[in-house]
Amino acid sequence: MDPEILPVWTRTFRAEATLAGPRLDAKLSGSAEGPAKESLDAFLAQVHGSAGKNAVKEVVVDLRGLDFMNSSCFKCFVTWASKVQDLPDAGRYRMKFVSNPEVHWQSRSLHALKCFATDLIDVE
Repeated sequence: MDPEILPVWTRTFRAEATLAGPRLDAKLSGSAEGPAKESLDAFLAQVHGSAGKNAVKEVVVDLRGLDFMNSSCFKCFVTWASKVQDLPDAGRYRMKFVSNPEVHWQSRSLHALKCFATDLIDVE
C-alpha cells in the first residue's frame, strides 16, 4: 500500500492503492453508494496527489470487484479526470480502468467516461 493514500474500508465498500514505480494501482470493491461518496472523493484526491508527487505515468484502477456504483460516486471519477486534464502536459498521467465484463454498468459508464477524456483514459 502507498502510505500517503489512506485505504477506505467500510461495511460495503473498499478502496486501496499501491505505488509501483511509475505506476499507481488502485483497487475498488464492494458497493459504492451513499455514504461512500465522501470517502471515494478523499481517496481519489489522495491518489491524484500521490501521482503528482511521485511523477506517476499511469494510474490503474481495478474495478473488477466493484458490484455497484451510483451516479454520485461515479461523478467522483469525472471530477478526478477533470483535475488531471487541468494539469500541464508534463504533469498529466494516464488513467486505466480495468473492468469486469460481467458487470454491465461498468462497460457503459466507463465508455462514457472515456469519451470525456479520450487522451487520458483507457478502459480494459
